[in-house]
Amino acid sequence: MPGPRATSPFAKYAIVAILALGAALRLWGIGGGLPLHPNLDEPHIMDRAFQMMKTGNFDPQGFYDYPTLPMYMSAAVMSVRFLDGAQHHEWRTLNDVWSGQFYLWCRAAIALLSVLTIYIVYRAGIRWGSAAAIVAALLMAVQPQLTQYAHYVLADSPMTFFVALAMLLSLCAAETGLWTWFLCAGIAAGLATATKYNGALAILMPLAALVALPSDSALRWRTAAALAVIAGAVAGFVIAAPYTVLNLPAFLNGFGDLLSKYPPPAEGKYDIYLKHIRTVFVPPSIGSDYYLSRIAATPGFLLLLAGGITIAVQMRARQTRAAAFAILLFPVAYFWFVSNQGGVSMTFDRYQQAIWPALSIWFGVGVIFVRDLVTGPRGSAARRRIVLAVLLSTLLVPAYHAYAEAQSLAEVQTAELAGQWLLDHVRKGAEPVVVESDWIHLPPVLKSGNTNSLIGAPIEAYRAQGAVYLVTCSCETEKYFDRPEQHPAEVAAYKRIYAATDVVAAFSRPGESTFTILRIR
Repeated sequence: MPGPRATSPFAKYAIVAILALGAALRLWGIGGGLPLHPNLDEPHIMDRAFQMMKTGNFDPQGFYDYPTLPMYMSAAVMSVRFLDGAQHHEWRTLNDVWSGQFYLWCRAAIALLSVLTIYIVYRAGIRWGSAAAIVAALLMAVQPQLTQYAHYVLADSPMTFFVALAMLLSLCAAETGLWTWFLCAGIAAGLATATKYNGALAILMPLAALVALPSDSALRWRTAAALAVIAGAVAGFVIAAPYTVLNLPAFLNGFGDLLSKYPPPAEGKYDIYLKHIRTVFVPPSIGSDYYLSRIAATPGFLLLLAGGITIAVQMRARQTRAAAFAILLFPVAYFWFVSNQGGVSMTFDRYQQAIWPALSIWFGVGVIFVRDLVTGPRGSAARRRIVLAVLLSTLLVPAYHAYAEAQSLAEVQTAELAGQWLLDHVRKGAEPVVVESDWIHLPPVLKSGNTNSLIGAPIEAYRAQGAVYLVTCSCETEKYFDRPEQHPAEVAAYKRIYAATDVVAAFSRPGESTFTILRIR
């Protein structure tokens, strides 16, 4: 099997520059919304990690929507942050802190893990040449979905890291044929699973490499290597998510409840997830136009497919078959899997984030293949550079997407403004606040609570519990007031609340939810 090719000085400088670019796009705006307006799903991990740090109890307490590795990683970062804060006299004990004070460091850890993923993809892509590896790393650096979710404490970016690691280790296993590499690839797949359950499909990469190895390998050795992969995956998962086994009934109940929320669709949502891939190459100005968006995405999408076909052709050669099969099978299988999970409302672009390490290598191989096809074997160096520059121009759109998203995250949003108003105007611990939606998280100095919808209780109930302020969110109210004829009861319930309160502040901005702060009379 051909091993990693030597890297030139130019490649070394290029990957350093690419890593710097990737870090800039991931760290710019990293504190956006904090501490009052985290991403909607971040508290699921952060609140439980905070409790683990405070109590020393690492049981997720029945929450199995995510495996526990993201919580353990966050708890570790929180502990370091707590000690740093104590050293700088910010606080003395765990009773002096709340979870909002730890988001920034945990986000920065996720961003740096995402940057490391770029380098792993580069090391994996070197098998197809330094130029292809550099292009693959560049796509990873500017891919807008990767840069966006690297800003948040979610499970998707860490899972993508472990999937990329499993890919690299699988390629090492394919090259050397050593069972130790297969074991390590299995462990990486187990860690991916312990980060997010979909990561279990990463085990396909070392198994694919094993199956595609030259046929002269002994059956006994193949069996031992397969067992090493499986044993490594089980060990990696159980070590990083131990309460899956230690509290098996709670895991089965929690995971069963999770599965019940994702009913299998009548048909696969392949077009939706293909759209998520195409969107990477579509300018924002025409993103909503069905036909123009497909035309704009065609060059980048065809380069990606060209790379996939080129790698597929390499399966014909004995020396490259195992590596090619490993890097082809996983993204196809993962794409099929996520396309057949859940309803239409559960098709977020981050759900297919894990396929991008492999797809980036496809893209890098495709760019170099097309460059060589256009310039021919006798093409001058200048012509090759010009053609390469033209092909790489397809990455300008994703780079702009990533830049615009980072810039947006750095801006103060309406939820932050509403939360800050409450901190500035509400008497600490004396005037209870009820916030509609989970977009605003207030520190414990304020007596507050969140509810999915204010009309879940009548105004008399809020008075009885001593609430002074109510906060409405247009993300909840507009779905009723935009169609009042379809929701007369809900509209009437909101009007009763409005009639018993005074508007003391409102925060709105185009493209964002409007938050209105009401004081109960």
